[in-house]
Amino acid sequence: MRPEERQQRIAEFLQTAEFAALEEIAKHVQASVSTVRRDLSVLEASGNFQRTHGGARIVSPKSDEFAFSARDTHQLAEKEAIGKACAELIAPNQSIILDAGTTVYHVARYLESKAPQIITNSLPVANLFSGSNRHEVHLSGCPRSCAAAHTAPVTLLAVSPGHYDLYFRDAAHPGFGRLHARTLSIEAAGALLRARPRSNTDD
Repeated sequence: MRPEERQQRIAEFLQTAEFAALEEIAKHVQASVSTVRRDLSVLEASGNFQRTHGGARIVSPKSDEFAFSARDTHQLAEKEAIGKACAELIAPNQSIILDAGTTVYHVARYLESKAPQIITNSLPVANLFSGSNRHEVHLSGCPRSCAAAHTAPVTLLAVSPGHYDLYFRDAAHPGFGRLHARTLSIEAAGALLRARPRSNTDD
């Protein structure tokens, strides 16, 4: 396959997937990871794609709501079955971390009586529990969740791989709220949140 043809296939794949790991792209175009890295460098120069740690993404994806809704219509019965099975593995009162996948959203739908503390970067998951007084939801920050971060009592803003700034909601500090700690590991953030009085959302 000529480099131009391979790069076109990579571009089309990323337009559909919006983000993909290097290994996934390499498998799609039947090339080595090192070849894919070179191709991504060429595509990045166009301004439509951006290399990330271990993969690549499109610069201007469709809105989160549109993309999530579109993906959630696929294999719906299977996602429901997986969500129910996974939720059954979670013990009551565990604190859990949920990512932004549509299958994970179906796990969250079955956590009503289980997890009192949920850390997620998914707006649909956060919205699922927005009216609940029994669940404490911490919305981790990212470019697409920032717009709704002020609705969360606590925000974990990813500042580098595996490290987060911790904000507490504060009426005097719009946006994320008041900065409480910088560059925490997820373990340190979890320990800090567990030690914090659960009724205090404006500390």
